[in-house]
Amino acid sequence: MHKLTRQSYVNAEVVHPCGAVLEYPQTGGSEEEAIAHIFEIDPSKPTKLYDPRGNIQYSLGGIHGTRHNVECFRLKGQDGLPPFCKQVKLSCKFSYLFTFISHS
Repeated sequence: MHKLTRQSYVNAEVVHPCGAVLEYPQTGGSEEEAIAHIFEIDPSKPTKLYDPRGNIQYSLGGIHGTRHNVECFRLKGQDGLPPFCKQVKLSCKFSYLFTFISHS
């Protein structure tokens, strides 16, 4: 298990290169298994113009919660410490739950 935030853990991580497009993101074998999808981004591009959620070619459902200033332990800032991020929980049309964390 990998600690993602103060309150959540993931069973596995998948790192995607800059600009990667996913048809169906890998999910856990059960509701208790979570997989973190980490999208590398180009820091020279404004975050508002590049949102990795747009690269998931899957029927994402509505937002099921947003939290700001969440410390993300799977990322490291320039100072080597976990950055504070915005966490958005999404579901797809088939009941999977995705958590999207963006560095603010």
